[in-house]
Amino acid sequence: MKPSGFVKLSISMMLILGIGAFLSPRSFYLRAQSSPSNIITPELLQVAGAHLPSYVTSLPGFLQYQKKLATHQTLAITWDSLSGQTGPIAKSAADSMTLSGSFTLVTRTQHQSGSPGGTGLDVIADSIVIVGVTNSGEIRGLKAQGDRRTSHGEALPGGQAEEWVNPKVTLSLMLPDDPLLRTLIFLKPVFDANSGQMSLQKLATMDLWTTAPTGP
Repeated sequence: MKPSGFVKLSISMMLILGIGAFLSPRSFYLRAQSSPSNIITPELLQVAGAHLPSYVTSLPGFLQYQKKLATHQTLAITWDSLSGQTGPIAKSAADSMTLSGSFTLVTRTQHQSGSPGGTGLDVIADSIVIVGVTNSGEIRGLKAQGDRRTSHGEALPGGQAEEWVNPKVTLSLMLPDDPLLRTLIFLKPVFDANSGQMSLQKLATMDLWTTAPTGP
């Protein structure tokens, strides 16, 4: 008996899906992990007071431009993230505390050879986003990095490792050595518990033209 058209179609679809999943499982994984709700967009940055320069039309385009630059500046910035807290705190407790916008410029070294590099646009709740802008809010530098405050304790037998938060850490940044890059905007991803949509909470701004480094 010859298989019907429906049976032949079903077999063909199973073969296509099966082969596709076998050959490219990573593509399915990346698609699931990088949903639009955790991607930095120009619209989110615009709410925070930053907009793309006129010479690029997208954030990936800007990051390609940033990676091709020949010079960079390096900044070390301390973040005293939980006011009044000094020692490590259990992450479960720290997550319920209000984040502080206390950032202090420790060192700044300009006119360094080499590209400042790019950055990823997909972030999680434990990320921090730093945007360098001109006096008018035009983006001249962008970096997203993991939250360096979090560390993992030793796991007990049969249990999970406790996560701890160090309230005070130092952030190391490589940004474009652009003379018009005046202000840093510090942003923290916040995810809505119901919709899962992301917004960027502005923690603080820092004027690099008027802020003197505190370190040697």
